[in-house]
Amino acid sequence: MVDAQQVFDLGMQILSIDLEGALRREAATAISSYKPKFGIHRTGYLIANIRVAVKGNQLMITMPDYGAYIEFGTGIYGPYEREIPRISSKGNPFTIKGRPATPFVRPVFHAKLQKLAEDAFKQAISHLQQNG
Repeated sequence: MVDAQQVFDLGMQILSIDLEGALRREAATAISSYKPKFGIHRTGYLIANIRVAVKGNQLMITMPDYGAYIEFGTGIYGPYEREIPRISSKGNPFTIKGRPATPFVRPVFHAKLQKLAEDAFKQAISHLQQNG
């Protein structure tokens, strides 16, 4: 007989590992798909520092603060998602354009989390039945 708490604990551990991997893969895709007009130096720091940890019955996701700028974008956009024209202090027009959103957390949650969880708990049950 498999203990429900053991299934839950092991399933959450497996899910945290699988979710971390999925988030890192999705972040790599989001980051590489962004082609700015200026050169940037990609270090891999964000991808390497995405962490998923189990805290009780919750999964805690941590990453460098600038991950939010990649997920949600930056800059000032109007209600129609267009650049907002500005006038400089010298009267010259210019526009503000930031980094567009390239989500990597939300796609994993919307498209992959349920399957990751199902697979993790099936794997936990199987492991505990075999090694129980």
